This record gives sequence, C-alpha cells and structure tokens, in this order.
Amino acid sequence: MKTILYINPLSTEITFLIFQNDTTIIKKTLLKNLETATSFPVLLVDTVNQYEVNEIWCITWPGPFTLMRIVTLSINALRYSRDIEIKSCHFFDLITENFIPIIEANPKEYLIKKNDAVVLIPKDSLEKWNYQWIISGIFSTEDIKYIQYKEDKNNIISVFSSIPCEIRMSPIYFKTPHITCPKH
Repeated sequence: MKTILYINPLSTEITFLIFQNDTTIIKKTLLKNLETATSFPVLLVDTVNQYEVNEIWCITWPGPFTLMRIVTLSINALRYSRDIEIKSCHFFDLITENFIPIIEANPKEYLIKKNDAVVLIPKDSLEKWNYQWIISGIFSTEDIKYIQYKEDKNNIISVFSSIPCEIRMSPIYFKTPHITCPKH
C-alpha cells in the first residue's frame, strides 16, 4: 500500500497530512518554534516509521531560510537512508486559477505570481485583485480580496501526482541568502 506524507512548512504551523489510497488518514500540525526546529528530524523519522511512509511530498518554495534548510535536509537524509520517493513543488502551484497567489516576503514586500513570473511587489504597489495567501500578516482592504489558503486533498494529489520524483530536494528562499565566510 502506498503511504504518502505531505508536508506544508509555510503555514502558520507546519502541516503534515498522511494519505493512503487517496484517503487522508491523519492530519498533524507542529508549532514553528525552537523546539520544533531542533526536534523536526526525529519527528519526521518517527512519523515515517509509524505510518510506513514510502513517499514524501513537500512545498519547498518560497520559505524562510532556516526552516526550509531543516525541512529539506531532513527529507533528503531519509531519501538517502531509505527507499522513499520524494517530490516537491512551489506553493504557487497549489493555487487555483481564480486567484493570484501571494506571500508576505518581508515587512515591505509581497511575493506574487504575475504573468507566469514570480515577482516581489512593494506592499504599497499591490494591484486590486483576488489573492490567495498562506502566511499571516495580510488583511483584507477595500477592493482587494484575500482568502487564506487551506489544504485541499484533491488538489494536492492532483498537483503532486503530475510531478516526477526527485533524487534530492532543494529549498528555494524568498531572496538568495547572503552568507559570508570569515577571512583567514
């Protein structure tokens, strides 16, 4: 029997859904805090063992640097140590065509999909439209409609079923991290 673990690390809490034969058998959420960050790899292994997961699906873009590193490194370690298939997608791939996907990238900008491109838009330049968002901090304003993203099992299965398996999952961040090494 195929058991799939779907992970959404972008919501206000990390969401785990486990599917067997297209039926959701469990939904778990984890708080985003220091304890979860340090225990996530162990929680992931325990979940995979408990439900005999043989495929992992994860939203890997866009997200905060440290969170995405922890999630993708944990999934990749499982992929290399066990016979588990992995797939990833962009959050925007899960949004239906009636809405423009939007994420608050930082205090001054939104990340949206516009004309098939992902762009950063200053908050004061946002056009009037129907948006679907995932991270809190965006509120309805006059003539702009925001609808919070909710996990839709059928949509998740449809999107991920069309994605090929990967050898290694790579996170993509809001903006490329600027990491410097000390000079010797």
